[in-house]
Amino acid sequence: MQQQPTFYQGSHLRVAVAPGWQITEDGPFAVVAVAPDRRAVTTVVGNAGVPLYISPDRFVFDKLAPTGLVGLTLGRPRPAAPVPGFPQAWEFDAHYQVAGAVCRGVARCSVAPAYDSATMVLTWAASVAEQWQGYAGWLPQVAATVQIVNPAAFGASGIAAQNLANSMALGRQAQADRDFSQAQWAEVTQQRDASQARINEGVRDVLGGSSGYVDPVAGRVIDLPATNAAYWVHPVTGRIVGHPDATFDPRSPTDAAWIPLRRVDPK
Repeated sequence: MQQQPTFYQGSHLRVAVAPGWQITEDGPFAVVAVAPDRRAVTTVVGNAGVPLYISPDRFVFDKLAPTGLVGLTLGRPRPAAPVPGFPQAWEFDAHYQVAGAVCRGVARCSVAPAYDSATMVLTWAASVAEQWQGYAGWLPQVAATVQIVNPAAFGASGIAAQNLANSMALGRQAQADRDFSQAQWAEVTQQRDASQARINEGVRDVLGGSSGYVDPVAGRVIDLPATNAAYWVHPVTGRIVGHPDATFDPRSPTDAAWIPLRRVDPK
């Protein structure tokens, strides 16, 4: 039977809580609530700055498996409504055991991609298997009712500060390179112009930190960070992931549809 939730205002997050449930954790990265009989749970946990090669199912598994869920298995992903402020989400049915008790649940991963990383938020609702039928129709929605009330939630402010520092450092380096190039320009002869143009193009790629790749899903060439050696695109969601290891392959038994992107050869 569905119960009308109340709302808990935490230090960083505002979450819906079923009546009588107890908050057992409240912090910048997670809020956890448990049922009065301690046989059901809701959780919200997230991280900013997640590498783009981490898929939603990998993020869910990495967050849940270390909590003592024995034999955790996730079903096939399905599109779901994301938490507010996130453009996309995927949902997974889950089965596992705790202290010998068979349990079921639903995990929802909301994703907000950025230039070279993403913020991912897992909302989790679960119970012992014999009680799940009474929870399945409403508890996942309670778990997914989340509002960010502090900009430091999920470590976002720390990531923003680091990105700003990196951007300023790149800007100073770019200006130094431009100044040097201007000081030397008067000494460059016409014979070296073509070679200098190629060098300038290489400098642009390094400073810009990007390379051109053919996106077969969008049917166009896109610029992606040159810090990664491999990129893949998902033909259904259009999501692109990259990795510094050229042998990286995001395909999994539950999702083998990923397509590698081909780098555009420099002219």
